[in-house]
Amino acid sequence: KKSISYRHGEGTFEPYTETENLGTALIHDPNGYIGWENGADIQVAYNVPDSTWDTYKRLRVLTGRDFDVEGLAVINENLAVIGDELMPAIFAVNPTTGVVLSPFVRTPDIDENGNFNGRFLSTRGDKVHCSIASLEANTCMAVESEVVDASEYRKHDPSGGYEGFSVLADGTIAAFVEKKS
Repeated sequence: KKSISYRHGEGTFEPYTETENLGTALIHDPNGYIGWENGADIQVAYNVPDSTWDTYKRLRVLTGRDFDVEGLAVINENLAVIGDELMPAIFAVNPTTGVVLSPFVRTPDIDENGNFNGRFLSTRGDKVHCSIASLEANTCMAVESEVVDASEYRKHDPSGGYEGFSVLADGTIAAFVEKKS
C-alpha cells in the first residue's frame, strides 16, 4: 500500500502516478491588478537578484515572494480562482495563459453568526504591514505580531488561510481553511 502524500518532498517511496506536462503557464499580472493597500507592488517590481529576472519583471510574474498559493479551483479553460494562504485572499486568473484577471479580494472577518465586522484577516507575512523601503530592499518577510495586532486587520497567524478549493457540481467553490481563526 502506497501513501497518497509526498509530505513536501519527504516521501521515500516510488511515485505511482505517471504524469505528462501539457504546458506551463506563469501566473503574471500585465494589467497591474495586484497591489497592496499600502502601495506595495509585486516583488519583481523591486530589487531582483540579477538580469535573469528581466523577463519576469517585464511580465510582472507573481512568485512565492508575493503569495503562498495553496488553493486552486479551475472553473473552465479561461477562469480559475487562486487562494493565498498567508494574506489570506483570493484572485482570478486565466489558467491557460496565467494572466491575472482581477485584484485580490481579502478574506473578511466573520463572527460565529455570519456577520462581517468590517475587518479583514491578515498575517505577519502580509505585505500590507511592511514599509515600501523594506520591500524594495527585500528585508521584510514578516513583521512582529504586535504590528498586525495594532493594525486595522485581524491577525490570523501564523498561517491558517486557504489550503484548497473544490468546484462543486452547481459551479460554486468550496474553500478549505487550515484552521479556525
